[in-house]
Amino acid sequence: VKNDDPRIQINTGYSQKNFMQKLMFQPNKNIDFTLSLSYAETSDVPRYDRLLRYKNDQLQYAEWFYGPQEWLFSMFKIEIHQPNFFFDEFKSFVSHQYFTESRHNRSFNGLKRKNRFERVNVWSWENSFFKRINKQQLLQYGTDVRFNHINSSGNSENIISGEKTAAATRYPDGSTWNQYGIFAKMITDITPRLNIITGLRYGYVTSTSDFNSEFYPLPFDNADFSTGAMTGKIGTYYKPFRQVVLNAQFSTGFRAPNIDDIGKIFDSEPGNVIVPNPDLKPEYIYNIEAGISKSFGNTLYISALAYHSWLQDALVRRDFILNGSSSLIYDGELSQIQAIQNASKARVYGGLFQMELNINKNFTLLGKLNYTHGEEELDDGSKAPLRHAAPLFGNLGLVFEKNRLSTSIIYQFNGEINAKNLPPSEREKTYIYALDSEGLPYAPAWHVVNFSSQYKLTDHIALQFRIDNIFDQLYRPYSSGISAPGRNFVFSLRTTF
Repeated sequence: VKNDDPRIQINTGYSQKNFMQKLMFQPNKNIDFTLSLSYAETSDVPRYDRLLRYKNDQLQYAEWFYGPQEWLFSMFKIEIHQPNFFFDEFKSFVSHQYFTESRHNRSFNGLKRKNRFERVNVWSWENSFFKRINKQQLLQYGTDVRFNHINSSGNSENIISGEKTAAATRYPDGSTWNQYGIFAKMITDITPRLNIITGLRYGYVTSTSDFNSEFYPLPFDNADFSTGAMTGKIGTYYKPFRQVVLNAQFSTGFRAPNIDDIGKIFDSEPGNVIVPNPDLKPEYIYNIEAGISKSFGNTLYISALAYHSWLQDALVRRDFILNGSSSLIYDGELSQIQAIQNASKARVYGGLFQMELNINKNFTLLGKLNYTHGEEELDDGSKAPLRHAAPLFGNLGLVFEKNRLSTSIIYQFNGEINAKNLPPSEREKTYIYALDSEGLPYAPAWHVVNFSSQYKLTDHIALQFRIDNIFDQLYRPYSSGISAPGRNFVFSLRTTF
C-alpha cells in the first residue's frame, strides 16, 4: 500500500512506561541509607529500517519488531561521613539489573516467524573511599565488581498452526561476563594555581560461552578467556591568571571483548551475517587532550578543547571465513560472513569550542561547536573513515530570564558527510541514506530551531512548554534508519516539595 505522505513514517509508533522511586533513611548525621528502584517497559517496537527493505522488487519483510523491552534496576547505597584512619567519607553501592528483550521477524508472504529472546542479569558492587591526606592532597580509592549472566533462546513459529520449533539463538545461552577492578586517584595542589591529578586502575575480566552447533556448523565449542590490564592517567590544571584556566591530560584504557563482540549470530544488515569469533583480544586506547578557558569579567566566557586518541587492536567488523567459506544461509538468505575482529589500529581526534556571552542582565547568548574525525587501517594497509565518528555539529542559542520567566530559542545544526567520507560499511546501507547527484549514498546536513519556556507559578510549582523543530524540517540523523520527529509540542507541570 503506497504511503501518500512521506512525512508520516508508518509502523514506527510504540509506547513506553517509566517508574522511579527513591527512599532515604538517616539514622544519625554520619550515616545515610538510600534505596533506589527504577522500572521501564516498552510495547512492541517496529524495526522501521528493515520494514523499508525491498528484495526482487517486493518488500522483504512482513514483520520485523522488537518485543516488549523491560528493565528493572534496584540499588542499595550506604554513605558514611565519619573521619577515621582509613577514610573521611565512604560510599558503597550494591545493585541488580534485569533486562529482557526479543526480536521477531517474518519474510514477506512467509509462514514462519523467527523469535529470539534474551534475558540478562547484572549484579554490581562498588566501594569508594575518600581521604584527605593533608591540605594539599586528596586520595580516592576503591574496588568494583560486576557479574553478567545471559540467557538466550529462539524458536520458529508457524503463524497459521501456531506450531513452534527450536531455532538458533542470538547469543550463546548461559554465557557469563565478569569484571573486577581496583583503583586509586590522587589530587595534589602544588600551588593555589596548579594541581595535578594522577590515577591508576587494574581491571580483570573473565568470560565463558558455550556454543550450540546444531544450527550453524561452528568449528569451535566455546570461547573462554580471562585478561587484565593496568591503566592510568595524569592530568594538570593551571591558572596562570585569575580568569584563565589551562588543562592537559594523558590517559590510557582497555576494553575486553564482551559477549556481543564474541558470541552473537545476527544479520547486521540484509546480506551480511555476523558470526562468533573466539580469538578476539582486548583493545587499548591512548588519549591526550588539552584545553583553555577564559572569562572576560562577567560578560564573556569561552573555552576550547582538543583531543587525539589512538586505538590498538581496535574491535571492528570485517569479512570473515568460517569453515573455509565466506558465506552461509541465514534466515533463508545467502549472506556474506563477517565477524568482529582486531584491526591493526585506528585513531580519533577532534575539538570542542564553547562560548557564553551575557548581553545584559536578561539576555545570554550561548554557542557550541564540536568536530570529530576518525579513521581506521584496513587489511591492505589503506585508511578509511571510522564508523560512528559524528559529523560536525553544534548549536547557537539565545536565553531570556526575568523574574519567574525563562525562555530560550536554540538553533541546532549538523554537518554533511559526503559519499567519499562515508565509512565503507555505511556505503552499503543505501536504504538509510540520501543519494547524491551521482547516485551515491551520503548524509546531508540539517538544521532545526527549538523553543522552550518555563514559568514559576510559585517556588514549588513550574509550568513548562517546548516546541521542537519549529519549522517542521524533514531530516535524518547520521547513520540512523529512521527520520527524526517533525514539529513536536511538549507541555509539563513540575512540582517539588
